[in-house]
Amino acid sequence: LPAETAGQVAALGSAVLAAMRMRTGLVHMEFRIPADGPVVIEIAVRTPGDYLMDLLGATYDIDWYEMVVRMAVGLPLPEPPAGRVRHAASLFITSEPGVVREIDGLEAVQGHPCVLRAGANVRPGDTVPALRASGHRTGWAVLAAETPGELEEALKFVQQTLVIRTDPPPP
Repeated sequence: LPAETAGQVAALGSAVLAAMRMRTGLVHMEFRIPADGPVVIEIAVRTPGDYLMDLLGATYDIDWYEMVVRMAVGLPLPEPPAGRVRHAASLFITSEPGVVREIDGLEAVQGHPCVLRAGANVRPGDTVPALRASGHRTGWAVLAAETPGELEEALKFVQQTLVIRTDPPPP
């Protein structure tokens, strides 16, 4: 982010925490950045979902789950990370509604050097509903790479390789 925008995001985060009267705890905030500055989408007092803690860990080389436990039991926290050490992303696989016929490419994806973890949320024979919520995703991968280009190549590989095929649902 540009320095000015980063400052606006930091100020928004501080204002939200002050308004919530948060002194200790884990909070995550989702926001968007339109032309007139950052706007809150969601604020929650819990760990974030969608593998964000894993992505933060891969990006900054710090175990964020350990930090949550340290905070909960009153142990000191280490100094904040100095900066990004890798580039990370999660990718979610969606499938056509129907009955899962086969899952192709999972082992190849899991063996890719940039894939930290990957899996399928369904098995052959499971029914996939129409995509209406994050729980309807059929697969996922968490990736990290040294460069943005390497990460983009790995994301393309996963998108092309991990395919969950379905047959139309019975009438």
